[in-house]
Amino acid sequence: WGAPTSAYAPNGVLITHNTVTAQQGCSWCNAYEGAGLEADGYSTNVTFTYNISANNQGAGIIGNVGSNIYYNLVHGNASAATPFYSACGIMAGSTSNVYNNTVYGNYYSGIHVTPGPSGATINVKNNALMNNGNIPAYGYEIWVETGVNGYTGDYNLVYTTGTWALFMDWLGAYPSTNWADWKTTSSQDANSVNANPLFTNPSVGDFTFQAGSPAIGAGVYIPGVSTANPPNIGAK
Repeated sequence: WGAPTSAYAPNGVLITHNTVTAQQGCSWCNAYEGAGLEADGYSTNVTFTYNISANNQGAGIIGNVGSNIYYNLVHGNASAATPFYSACGIMAGSTSNVYNNTVYGNYYSGIHVTPGPSGATINVKNNALMNNGNIPAYGYEIWVETGVNGYTGDYNLVYTTGTWALFMDWLGAYPSTNWADWKTTSSQDANSVNANPLFTNPSVGDFTFQAGSPAIGAGVYIPGVSTANPPNIGAK
């Protein structure tokens, strides 16, 4: 049970090129169990890159302090049986970098950003998010919790085909119902895109882009991370 690929306490672990699916928690586990990939306990500076985490009972990827989460494909994770706090695609803690991930169809939220100490920084850039939080009345593409500081989000692509009431959440008190609300209340995502990414066939896990996708070449170059200049938004 629990996360099959999990780092407990060590520093600087690299978790890469894994495909993790259909992991299950248990009735007496805490909210995080059933995750696909997790930096557990007191682990710090764990890097997750080039992984696929899909259709797990818990979150797709759970980071911890100092996590680097790059070029992962995270889709279809969590369900109504999962505690909402961890029913997300990616959970990122303080002093984390979340770059170039494709996050699709996760239950409660796409990227969930949790609070850290004063002075912490969280960078969320070049991510493609679509149809996360697909539940009535609640659910977010990006959920930035109350108490988060040092957050910077930009050059993301965010799109939903759903009709639920909420869309993004800035610091808990400002649930945004549309893209304009989000940009006004958060002062984030000045260069981000709110448009259909034109995935080839997400129903069978094909998240490459069709010709004409607004994600192609629309990212920002990140030294040591980007594979092109300018890079695509997302993991492909």
